Amino acid sequence: MMLDVHGRMDRRAHFNLYAVEGDELILMTRDHILPLSQGGKDTLDNIQTLCTKCNQAKGDRNIPLNELREIVGKAA
Repeated sequence: MMLDVHGRMDRRAHFNLYAVEGDELILMTRDHILPLSQGGKDTLDNIQTLCTKCNQAKGDRNIPLNELREIVGKAA
């Protein structure tokens, strides 16, 4: 975790979770396993942590992690 400060006006500090891939820090994000747009709920049992790359590739689809790894791996 790293303490980050964003915003020009309020400059509020908050913690972000990062993963390391090679020499690069990758921001980790909250993802709904079953997207809200497909009827998923905003509950702990429907939330997982994904790196930014995987979350963007997943979008609003319900994709199992093993398939998502293949999709992101092919794009790299």
